[in-house]
Amino acid sequence: MLTGSAIRKKIGYQPMNESYALIKHLVHQKACNIHYEISHEDKVSIEHQLSGIIANVDLIPVLSTYGIHSDQGFLSDLEYRLLHYFFSETFDRHDLGTKLSRADPQNQLKNILEQTTPKDFVSFLQWCINKHTPAHLKILDQIKTVLSILSSRLAHHGSNWRVWERLQEYPGSQSIFLDIQRSIQSFLDQPHQAHYEALSKKLSQGLQAWVFLRAQSAKKGISLSLTTRLSIIFDLIARIDQLVAILYHPPSNRLFQTKLHQLSHQILVAKSDKLKFSALFRNFFGLVSLEITDFASSAGKKYVNNSKKGFIIMLKKGLIGGLMVGVFSLLKPLFGEMDLAPMMVFTKSAVIYSFIFLAIYFCKGTLATKQPAMTASHLAKTIDTINDSKKPVQELASLIQSTFRNQLIALFGNIVLALPLAALTYVTLNQIGINLLDNKTASYLMTGLHPFKTASLFYAALTGVCLAISGFMAGAANNWLVFHQIPERLLRKNTLKDQESSLKHVSLFLDKHFTGIVSNVSLAFMLGFLPFLGFIFRLPIDIRHITFASANVGTSIAHKGFNINAGDLSVYLLGVLLIGLINLSVSFSLTFLVALKSRQINLSFRTYSFKTLALHLFRRPWRFLLPM
Repeated sequence: MLTGSAIRKKIGYQPMNESYALIKHLVHQKACNIHYEISHEDKVSIEHQLSGIIANVDLIPVLSTYGIHSDQGFLSDLEYRLLHYFFSETFDRHDLGTKLSRADPQNQLKNILEQTTPKDFVSFLQWCINKHTPAHLKILDQIKTVLSILSSRLAHHGSNWRVWERLQEYPGSQSIFLDIQRSIQSFLDQPHQAHYEALSKKLSQGLQAWVFLRAQSAKKGISLSLTTRLSIIFDLIARIDQLVAILYHPPSNRLFQTKLHQLSHQILVAKSDKLKFSALFRNFFGLVSLEITDFASSAGKKYVNNSKKGFIIMLKKGLIGGLMVGVFSLLKPLFGEMDLAPMMVFTKSAVIYSFIFLAIYFCKGTLATKQPAMTASHLAKTIDTINDSKKPVQELASLIQSTFRNQLIALFGNIVLALPLAALTYVTLNQIGINLLDNKTASYLMTGLHPFKTASLFYAALTGVCLAISGFMAGAANNWLVFHQIPERLLRKNTLKDQESSLKHVSLFLDKHFTGIVSNVSLAFMLGFLPFLGFIFRLPIDIRHITFASANVGTSIAHKGFNINAGDLSVYLLGVLLIGLINLSVSFSLTFLVALKSRQINLSFRTYSFKTLALHLFRRPWRFLLPM
């Protein structure tokens, strides 16, 4: 049993911080289920000091800003953090954020709160602050003030011309966010059940409007400023919902306990992140990735098809991709005799890759390893939209099956043609007197794929990163094209009549192919210049792509006159398969994680979906291979 005096002696805090230390320790003991007792003298002391603190504390800045996306902009927030490390910050001694920073510099309260249930947390606050005391009444008044501030901010962001324009197609009220402000004011004037239910309904409609705006952004494009504004709207609705529940329900209500616990945790997390550069960059890149992953998701839809027809189409696309790589993979050694500076050598490689990738694209083929970067965003978006009911989760499992199946068949199509066609092409060129490879180069093409004696698997992981980045760039390019309405603006341009037809063709071409061109060219230049970085910095950096690796095996076998040991061949083919596995897994997982983080999706509570997926896998494993 721990007494208050024993706690004070154990902690050793100074008298001015005694209450903070005692409170932290008591909450910690409560969270750890350790029995404690406190004397009446200590309880009276804590109540007295807390009353004095709350009587002078200002909750408004914390409740209205902490845990809500900033609208100051990235550079302003960066400047604020930089100045903190050069100049002493001016503190408002009445601000709750200041008091929390001084009382909890090591951010221990956040960890303690995470170990405490909402019910125990509320019980502890009730124990510290008696109801109907001046301190309690002041807290309620400040919450009402914060609700007025938040409702004004919501009305401001919700009436922005970009938001207002896109709400014209919303089936509900275009002025939904202004309606929420009016409902909040009615609730504050008369906090009765009817006004509370009306406000709750409006908040639900506001959330539906936000979902509609996100869907519109996936169709019409979105800027970083609009992404930030939509994030602020979502945060404001969530904070208003929390404060309204706290203001209306009694502490014994479960909703009150949950909302207060969530709010306290958000405030403590925001306090710990307030001056962290990592938090600033994490939030910024989260907004940027959210801006572009929606469009990568849209591009990923075409790679997901449950029908047998879609399965056959994907096989044909994979075969076309394999054919192109098999035939054109010898372009690099064909132009390898050119005496060029190192920079131009790698530029030549990038141009050759661009030619091959664009040839695959315009011939309606596919490079299988590019699919995961697109389909991962589509899966993340699907996970974000499903609920906990049984049917949508089963649909998600079916979507994962079809995604895996289509990627596997496209990969098969790439490999099954790339290897033999590369060998056939090499033999054909050799027959007409074009000898592209010497023995050393031909040997390296194969030995460089050894999975255990070389760094080929590490190079495959680097290639997977490039594949993921090309998916992000495709999403960014599509977003830029749609948001700025480039095809439409070309058609509206005042031109001569004989130019109208040409501009129409350019507009249609950009609308259809701009994203594909950016994706393929960006991937080509990354693959071409990644070894250049290794050359400059003398680092072991290279690329390994499964389709080109299989073509290299075919070329090397043909150079040796198809005379190769079966054991060695099996090892190199294993290397090719491992390279493909790493290409796919790295690009998919990286894109998937970025998409989940940008949408703030937590998979920890979605255990049912994984159970359903496991049941599908073990009961019908053939569906991961064939459309049945």
